[in-house]
Amino acid sequence: MLRRVVVVGGTHGNELTGVYMLDALREQPPMTPSPGVEVQLLLANERASAAGRRYVDQDLNRCFGASLDSAPSPNDTYEQKRAREIRDFLARDGSRADLVLDLHNTTSHSGCMLIVSHAEDAFVMQMVSFVQQRVRHRFPDVPCHILLVQHADGTVPIKNLGSVAVHDIGIELGPQPHGVLHAALFQLGRHVVELCLEFVAAFNAASLTAKTSPVTTAPAAATTT
Repeated sequence: MLRRVVVVGGTHGNELTGVYMLDALREQPPMTPSPGVEVQLLLANERASAAGRRYVDQDLNRCFGASLDSAPSPNDTYEQKRAREIRDFLARDGSRADLVLDLHNTTSHSGCMLIVSHAEDAFVMQMVSFVQQRVRHRFPDVPCHILLVQHADGTVPIKNLGSVAVHDIGIELGPQPHGVLHAALFQLGRHVVELCLEFVAAFNAASLTAKTSPVTTAPAAATTT
């Protein structure tokens, strides 16, 4: 059962779909997946978003590796400090967020790309398949691909913001020039977020049903030896 979902925008400050998505979701909140589920909104790189830049000192999405656990230093960049703040937010009270949806843009003609890090994460693989099928049905002219960012040995090349959560999906929409908001891609992104929350609701409902349904067993067949 998932209890905490975090929608992230502005990991890169000049990728505006996520930045404006947070404002839209505040004005018109998304469907609550199910009772007891908290949907939170996080503007990741606040300074870069305000300045309309990808980052201030360094790429925030590259600050969640081994250096994240090192002791703070006066020489830390803004993004290194922000990464620690985000880690503490996502892993508050010793419990990690169940799901991060991290919105990005690209200048390439990718349409909608659903980025996952672990093929063995059955929940995420089912979710992106669910989203892909419904995006293709509603937007038949928009490509929708699933991108697995994982080496053959199962390792992940880079730990990004979403790696702090239990599950994470990168949602990359394009083509969109940096610093520009494309209305059609924005609507596509909103639909993808809502589909993810719809899947969480269905997953939680199935989990509750499995926990509350009586367990029955068939009588064993008679055997002879």
